[in-house]
Amino acid sequence: MILFTPENLFFFLNILFNSLIVGGILSTVAVGLTLVMGVLRILNLPHGEILIVGFYVSYILFSQFGVDPFATIPLSFITCLLVGGGIYYLMRKVSARSKSTAVGTGIYQILYFMGVSSLIQNLVVILFSVTPRSINPSYGLNILSIGPFGVSYARFACFIFSLFSLIVLYVIFTKTYFGVAVRSVIEDADAASIMGANVNKLVGIVYVLGCALAGVSGSLLGMVYIFNPYSGMTLLFTVISVIVLSGMGSRGIAGTFIGSFIIALIANLSNTFLTPGLVQASTYTLLLVLLILFPKGFGGGRA
Repeated sequence: MILFTPENLFFFLNILFNSLIVGGILSTVAVGLTLVMGVLRILNLPHGEILIVGFYVSYILFSQFGVDPFATIPLSFITCLLVGGGIYYLMRKVSARSKSTAVGTGIYQILYFMGVSSLIQNLVVILFSVTPRSINPSYGLNILSIGPFGVSYARFACFIFSLFSLIVLYVIFTKTYFGVAVRSVIEDADAASIMGANVNKLVGIVYVLGCALAGVSGSLLGMVYIFNPYSGMTLLFTVISVIVLSGMGSRGIAGTFIGSFIIALIANLSNTFLTPGLVQASTYTLLLVLLILFPKGFGGGRA
């Protein structure tokens, strides 16, 4: 009966609340990767490294020039937008020169993305070393009390920003012609092309938008986690878990938010009660159990 003391109940409620905060931030990354996977039909392997680029843009501006981390987000967005544009442009050029569509799909695309991911990772190591870093604004240590719960101002502000971003994305992809066109490409690119949609242009726009969202997420997550140049792949696997759990259906954004919360909750519980070596194993074991119970994910779409 010791487990049900008021102190332990309060402790568990705080874990739930903080998981909600971290899950909200993580869902922004997952939505960006979901969009890219939807139009390319393949995993964007450099997504984690692009997120790290966004983090380092904010870190340099904050640590060297004293710019508030939230004020650096537009530059992270633009930087990663340009990086994503360069990656996509080069992929299209290679595909055109090969006189074959095979370079842009399947194993060739995976190899191309692996090379880009490794290139970005090593460039970041050369420029910034492997020293772990984080963004710690002065107000980051201040605690905001919300009823019986407490959360740092920085985390809460990141959550609100992420929530706002998700709402904007939901409106764009459900209420605008562009959003309808992108969803049609995700569902059936050939049919969308017959109906007049410029599929290649839409795919390019979605790719660079997904990369830009990764940059924004890097700026936000830098105030929550400690990063180094090799953190991108770990984050990528976490985001893949969110996408698999949430599904990719018409309720994808809502499902992604729920999936992000559950992954964050599992990670927080594992870090609290298990040894470090068992954290990832327990996370993926529970993910497997949830997928058995919800094979289409919480979004009700393709798992």
